[in-house]
Amino acid sequence: MPGDATIGWDAGNAVCIESHYVSKHHAVVRLTPQGFLLTDLGSSNGTFMNGQPVTTALLRNGDTVDFGRERLTFAGGPPVRPPAAA
Repeated sequence: MPGDATIGWDAGNAVCIESHYVSKHHAVVRLTPQGFLLTDLGSSNGTFMNGQPVTTALLRNGDTVDFGRERLTFAGGPPVRPPAAA
């Protein structure tokens, strides 16, 4: 699908993570009307969001995502907490 960001060790992915713990095509993030949706692509070491295994999950700004033993922090959605009033 256009606009999908694939994640894996293969150089053809939008996000390439060189690690033995990451599958060739590990996961994908796509923009949906509800927000950014993370989907595991049947990876051998799993995908975890904030320490919990996931097959699909909506991402929020600040979420940590583990692909096998590799950790990334999502920074592209609405803030976790609204800014404090001035």
